[in-house]
Amino acid sequence: MRGRGHRIDHRVWLLDLNTGEASKVVLDQGPQKSVGHEYWFTDGVRLGYHGRKVQPDGQIHGYFGSIRYDNTEQTEIDFPFQSHHFHSNDLELIVGDGQRITNPHVLLWKRTDAGFDQPRVLAYHGGMAINAATHVHPRFTADTSQVLYTSDRGGYSNLYLVEVGDVEELPLLADVQASKRT
Repeated sequence: MRGRGHRIDHRVWLLDLNTGEASKVVLDQGPQKSVGHEYWFTDGVRLGYHGRKVQPDGQIHGYFGSIRYDNTEQTEIDFPFQSHHFHSNDLELIVGDGQRITNPHVLLWKRTDAGFDQPRVLAYHGGMAINAATHVHPRFTADTSQVLYTSDRGGYSNLYLVEVGDVEELPLLADVQASKRT
């Protein structure tokens, strides 16, 4: 795998503050499977994460996963879409920050029986994420009704809070990109 993640043997760990013992979470990480952008779900029991797997043909495929803190109930779903940073309160609705130059939008993906729907545009963030403090890093509120994100589009990093509303009514990313080309 490319990137800094290849320099560590395991990314996700838990520390038991009562015993001082550390334990690995998402046990099947390795050279062919990386995990990143991990975060707690609102239930406080499961972790969500985004990752990449190297396929036998050498292609790299993205996926979203969740797992309980005790390494049970692991779920992973193919995620063939591009974005940098992600968040979700569960695996039903994902928010991502798109890509700085080619797609500077806050995007939403809704889970379906077949995986995830095409990305919907929630907001234009226009951020360049010149340093780590100005990365967009969108996050849902606990009730998933709003998304909080950072953008440096005004020169310095500011916070924005936007209502999610009915996801099905949001424009598809493909339609937004097509309208910019015409």
